[in-house]
This record gives sequence, structure tokens and C-alpha cells, in this order.
Amino acid sequence: METGSKFFSDHKDYEHAADCFTVAISAASTNKEFYNAYSSRGLMYTFLNNPYQAIEDYRKALSYSNGSEKTLEKIIKYLKDAEINNTFQEPYSSPYVLGAYDFIDNGAGDLMLIMEPPEGDAQAVLTASAINSSRTTTEGSHADDDAAKFIFDGTLEGMLIRNNEQTVYLPILQEAVREMLQKLKYVLVVEKKDYDVNVVINSIKTKKMPENYFTAIYTAEIEIINSPLPIPQQDYNYMRGKLRCNKRRAARLPLL
Repeated sequence: METGSKFFSDHKDYEHAADCFTVAISAASTNKEFYNAYSSRGLMYTFLNNPYQAIEDYRKALSYSNGSEKTLEKIIKYLKDAEINNTFQEPYSSPYVLGAYDFIDNGAGDLMLIMEPPEGDAQAVLTASAINSSRTTTEGSHADDDAAKFIFDGTLEGMLIRNNEQTVYLPILQEAVREMLQKLKYVLVVEKKDYDVNVVINSIKTKKMPENYFTAIYTAEIEIINSPLPIPQQDYNYMRGKLRCNKRRAARLPLL
């Protein structure tokens, strides 16, 4: 908490302060500690112009409060203002999503992106033999093999255009992955809910994939734009806020 407060008061560095308060939340053990951490991070999201995440944190702070703190008056006012503007009744919905992902070499000279499909996405299950094909999809899969495209900013971040309505934001691309992206034309994408990357790596080495393991397999053409990702600032702020709240899931370091 103290480090986050210094980033906030001394440097006006709201992003680093929010990160510190995220750590404070994970270490909290009492109602007062949870209240202080959530309300502080909510304030940082307010300064970062991310009202959706701010509201979520303020609501959590309220759940840990006994109602006596003066700060609650400011929180309640903020919530009421948000309610008037309909941001409270209608949570923000973005076409950009986050999820767990890893990069591996599929043993055939291709770069494989393995990721969890977006929540609520119903897909047909593919057989294990499809892993050996660089261009395989299935009827019923919500991933679009024709529309899929992997956008690399040329520096650190990437995004997968999964179909015409949905884009997966990939906030971290390791150096080895970035080097391969510069040389290849396509990325092989495989999807599996609650996947185990070690199972996938071992199956590639042994050439034995568990039956019906993947829910989608398709390719995405690589496009290197050498500029910031074309994501609207509002959506970008929203995803970065989600990334801070759920680092263990959304910011796993890819493996190669």
C-alpha cells in the first residue's frame, strides 16, 4: 500500500500505483485491508479514465466496509454518477478479449499459438489428427479461418483477429516469438479450454495427441504493422485494467 501511495502522491504514476494496489489486494487478509486496497485501486482507475473497472473495485470496497468511513460518501457519489450515465446498469462490452495463451514450436517449422477460447464460445471438438495440418478448421467453430489474422506491432504486443466480431489481445510476446513472427507468413492457432501446455509439448515430441483435445485449429496470416495496435483507447484501457485485476490468467508469459 505504501509503495502504491508514493507512486500516486509523489509521481502521479497511476498505472504503477494500480499495480501496487493489485499486489496489496492479493496480500490482504482483513476487511480493512481489502477495503483500503480496493478503494485505492478504484481511485487509480478513476484517474486512468477507466470507470468500468473503477466501479467494480468501488463495489468490492463497499462489500468490505462497515459503512462508517467518510470515503464511502465519495464512492457512493461516484456510483450514482455512473448510474445516471448508464455505465452502472450496462457494463462495458468490448469486442477485444483477454485469455490464457502460450507459444510453442509444433515441430514442423511453424509457430503455434495455443490459447483458451473466449468464454461462452461454443465450438465443435476436433480430432487429434488435425494438429498435423497447417490449415484445418471445422464447421461449427466460431473461429474464422478465412478472416483470422495475427497483427504484430513490431515491438512487443500482438492481437489475433479471431473472426469479424472478436479480437484477442496478446499483451506479451517474448523475444523468440517476435523473431519468428518476422520470418513466417502464418501462425498455427489451436484452442482448448483449461489446456495444459506440457501435455501439448509432450504430444508434439511423441507425436501422440489425446483424442478430441482441441476445440479449434486454424491458421492466421501474420501482418507486421510497426506501429501501435489499432485498438481504440477505450478498449485498450479496459483490457489493461482487466490485465491488472487478473494477472495470473491474462498475463501468462508465453513459452517457446
